[in-house]
Amino acid sequence: MSEPQGGGRATLAGAIGFALVALLLALQICQGNELAGNYERLAKRLDELERRGVAPTTASSPASGPASSIDPRRVALLRRDRSVDLLAGAYEGALVPADHPAFDGRGGDSIPPLEIGRRGGTIRVPLRGDVDGFNPITSMSLSSFGVLFQVFDPLFFVDPWNLELLPRLAVGYEVSDDLLDWTVHLRPGVSWADGVPLTADDVVFTYDLMRRPDVVSYSSREYDYDVDGRRVPITWTKVDDLTVRFHQPLPYPALPNKLAFRLIVPAHKLRAAAESGTFQQHWGVGTADFADVVGTGPFRITRHEPGTRVVVERSASYWGRDRNGQPLPYLDRVIFEVLDGADVPFLRFKAGDLDLLGDVQADLVPLVRELARGGSSGDVRAFDIGTDIGWLYVVLNQNRGTSPATGRPRVAPHKLTWFRDRRFRNALSFALDRAAIVETVYQGLARPGGAVYNASCGVFHDPSLKAGEHDDARARALLDAMELLDRDGDGVREDDAGRPVEFSLGWYERTPDLTPVASMVADQLAAAGVRVRLDRIDSTRFSSALFERYDFEALLGEDSSGIGLPCGDHPMFSSPTEYHLWFPNQKSPSTEWEAEIDLLFRAASLEREPAQVVLLLNRFQRIMADEQPLLLLASKVRSMACRTRLSNFRPAPLEPAVYWNANEMFLAE
Repeated sequence: MSEPQGGGRATLAGAIGFALVALLLALQICQGNELAGNYERLAKRLDELERRGVAPTTASSPASGPASSIDPRRVALLRRDRSVDLLAGAYEGALVPADHPAFDGRGGDSIPPLEIGRRGGTIRVPLRGDVDGFNPITSMSLSSFGVLFQVFDPLFFVDPWNLELLPRLAVGYEVSDDLLDWTVHLRPGVSWADGVPLTADDVVFTYDLMRRPDVVSYSSREYDYDVDGRRVPITWTKVDDLTVRFHQPLPYPALPNKLAFRLIVPAHKLRAAAESGTFQQHWGVGTADFADVVGTGPFRITRHEPGTRVVVERSASYWGRDRNGQPLPYLDRVIFEVLDGADVPFLRFKAGDLDLLGDVQADLVPLVRELARGGSSGDVRAFDIGTDIGWLYVVLNQNRGTSPATGRPRVAPHKLTWFRDRRFRNALSFALDRAAIVETVYQGLARPGGAVYNASCGVFHDPSLKAGEHDDARARALLDAMELLDRDGDGVREDDAGRPVEFSLGWYERTPDLTPVASMVADQLAAAGVRVRLDRIDSTRFSSALFERYDFEALLGEDSSGIGLPCGDHPMFSSPTEYHLWFPNQKSPSTEWEAEIDLLFRAASLEREPAQVVLLLNRFQRIMADEQPLLLLASKVRSMACRTRLSNFRPAPLEPAVYWNANEMFLAE
């Protein structure tokens, strides 16, 4: 939590304001007045903040501290060359360029070197929760993403070790001088698993799906930009069979990052479903025949036993090669075992039935480390990856809409009034003892939540933003100021109409630690006079509440904002997007502070100076700390393990952390 402070804020606000004015002038000169309105409003807003003494802050001036120590490799995308060959002269079928640290083992301590592997074998890995479908466009669960990432490929991939853009289905691009037109070149010789060649038609078809009103996807609004209050789409056109041109309405230098991770799907298999209006249900969780589920990735889905396992097998059509030219993947088969809780995966791993563990629960970390020291079979390696960039959060539903099914408000009006009041959200934040949660649930293997970008996010982290402060007296004072008082002495506050201050908190046990966290949240808020009714739900209901019905009161979840250079609206924090957790799909921002966040991301997306990008994102984080739309509880320290025979297991700090290079893993003799 943060409060206004004095010091050097006015100077910093002036620096940001000056930068925005300069940007405004550049836009007026280069593109007329079409783009200027949003940034003029943002500059005025920053001037107002400066006058009020609540200007953006950071731990240092723009010329020192984090902004000046930015690793130029991490912000290389800010200054695009006109033509970029992502393979950099590497061998045909390369997964990484020849100068990548992992190419020939020059990884050092930070990036484990890759070994040349041997063909064959099956590994079994745990999957936390069953998949919600096999359609890369409509599936939303992390379980599905982990599986589908083995079956389908994106155009680009962001290396989770160093944030470099790596080639997948695209091998290079050219960009116009004004950064509006990006010509992407596809990898030649790639085929779908059924032998049909990949072409630009598949890329255009995939992105066209994002525009269909009958297709629900968490990222569809990422592909249009706000231009002077209007939503203007990115367009894409086929140039030839191996070339696609993307045109964006604003000169955002990080467009390839936006294209990363979007898995490309086969037009020849899915066009009929799209044209018949059945695409949303196609390749759903009930799929039994996987002959038509074809990708360009290293594996094919061959079997799904609901609630039990998903089996993928080596695809003979995969284009990838190791540096000796051997076809990838090395493994014949990966079996994803759907396992609930933490004890069962650990016991299966200890018994030798699993080949790796991802996100070991805190109370099991000492036992895994003991295995790695040879206390049992002696064939285990343990990995401490560091603090996760994601966090556990509580979100209060601020959605002012009504349910199409019932015609009633999605949130009871009196509760919506509380949830939308900054004082109420800050009171809950003060009432939460994050340090106690870290010590009790995670035994110290976590960090208390505070800033959106924690210390693991490198240059995006603002060290002046501390962990959320625990202060029961301030929590009570804020609730008292709202006239939410314990009027009958039962320990629960009531409003002036006598209604108890209470709400339901839903969660699903994606990881076993969420249940004790939910209990501690309820107990800590009860001490402030707020009653929380705990509601454990399954993953399907959780996703439906968050992405479709919007009918929850509060949810406890685990997620990440990701890190990377902004490129238009942020999928989680910008108000027009589907994944704006507290109030998605806003036609216009419902609050002044949400409008400012929207403008900050758009301004940062246009900015080419790394120091200014950092300053703009620092301001965004300050707003989040002041407004508390997400109560960030903790970021876990990630611990993982594998059997020593599993080579090239390279757990990473970013998702998909465990399986991201399954195509390179192999079983040693």
